[in-house]
Amino acid sequence: MLNEMKAMLNVKTTENGAVAYGSTMNEVLDLFAFGGAYRQRTDAEVIELFNKALIRDEALAMKCLFWIRDVRGGAGERRFFRVAMKWLANTYPEVARRNLVHVPEYGRFDDLYVFVDTPLQDEAMTMLSRQLLADMVVEFPSLAGKWAKSCNASSKDSRRLGEITRSYMNMSPREYRRVLSALRERLNVLERLMSGKRF
Repeated sequence: MLNEMKAMLNVKTTENGAVAYGSTMNEVLDLFAFGGAYRQRTDAEVIELFNKALIRDEALAMKCLFWIRDVRGGAGERRFFRVAMKWLANTYPEVARRNLVHVPEYGRFDDLYVFVDTPLQDEAMTMLSRQLLADMVVEFPSLAGKWAKSCNASSKDSRRLGEITRSYMNMSPREYRRVLSALRERLNVLERLMSGKRF
């Protein structure tokens, strides 16, 4: 009886007037099915969808979240991932900590900034600063230099994040600028080519 009522309440109408199901009746599958289409949803709705999946199956929910973010083989959705990961870091820091290493792999290095002002700030910013320092001495640097925030950016929030990064690298503003500039030149990022009219 209860299952029949749930099934009846699960039917909805699409914008085109077609009959559809509102849920797969499995919270992890709902995350997989709907997570990539939550661009216009509120942060609270993103968190609710992710939290339900996390309660159902933590491992599968995390795999699904990284699929949603995956820029190469997944949905490539940045906002959903960042909202969910920030909430996770504040609510279940141990779960977020276990998955921290995968953040730049499936997303970008600037995704690590979602951990600023959370219990995982030290670990995330240490990871970013160590990568930047390592990139200075390797033949093929990662994209950390491209995505690290600058202290002289036009955005106030970017400048704040740049200062935080610089402080974790224990560098003066000038030293930090020179590191980012050198890394970006080596990466030959599009923005540098555009500003130098060399694209």
